[in-house]
Amino acid sequence: MTSNSVYNKLLQLKGVEISLSEFQDLLESSSRSNKIRVEWETLEGNIDYYYMWWDSGAYVGGEAGGSETKMQEGMFNIKTTLDKETGRAQWRTLSLQTVTKARFENKLYKIK
Repeated sequence: MTSNSVYNKLLQLKGVEISLSEFQDLLESSSRSNKIRVEWETLEGNIDYYYMWWDSGAYVGGEAGGSETKMQEGMFNIKTTLDKETGRAQWRTLSLQTVTKARFENKLYKIK
């Protein structure tokens, strides 16, 4: 490896700092076939990681449940990877204020 490629690999590991609005743009550009992995702190103080995706169709008919109110508070109901027991996607409430990292399209982002 050349020193330039090593430096580029180190930059990938370090991650890029982005704002909450930039994270929201990434989140909304994700899909079932192009998931985003998100790290956030729960209300209990635990760190959770989930692969999730934006499903714009779910917000139209209310399948996401209470999403309009939550959006006003900086939260989203979002689909996450499959539940092992039911084999179906789970809904999680994601608060933008507690998101710390995300990995999307093989890039690491740190939310400031």
